Amino acid sequence: MPLVQILSVGLAFDAVSWVAGALMNARGEFRRQFIYGCVFSPFFFVAVAVGGLYASAHGVAIGVSLYYLVLSPVYSYCVFSRLDVSFREVAEIYLSSTLFAAIAMTIAAFVAATISSGDLTQVVLIVCLGGGLYLASIRLFAPATYHQLVSRLGGVLWAKKSTSA
Repeated sequence: MPLVQILSVGLAFDAVSWVAGALMNARGEFRRQFIYGCVFSPFFFVAVAVGGLYASAHGVAIGVSLYYLVLSPVYSYCVFSRLDVSFREVAEIYLSSTLFAAIAMTIAAFVAATISSGDLTQVVLIVCLGGGLYLASIRLFAPATYHQLVSRLGGVLWAKKSTSA
């Protein structure tokens, strides 16, 4: 379980940068994407190797998460800066969502640990309560983001209902 928890932190930061990668694909910037991969890959291998040398599996997971925590925002900035997006705007994407998620999941983890000692029950409580708190915080503090999320989710659900009918 701790390995999954550690890797989940890194995945959250990596997932945000997928938008930058999709943008580069859509623009046909495959050469630039290859160059970024060549520049960033050595950092990944060093992070994994150092983590593995010092703390085996947990160290590797920490190395992977630290790589994504540090270099995914850098990658996103490199891609979006070509569209005149400032460093501050890219940082806001990462910082606001990270802050909201950290607060929501900390509260959910505390409640789950207080209520239940079973791992599966705690996971279900954290996912449900944490997800709900995260959505509530976005709705309260970032309403434009919330409305965009709801409209996209509604579009996906509506499309699935149309195809199944």
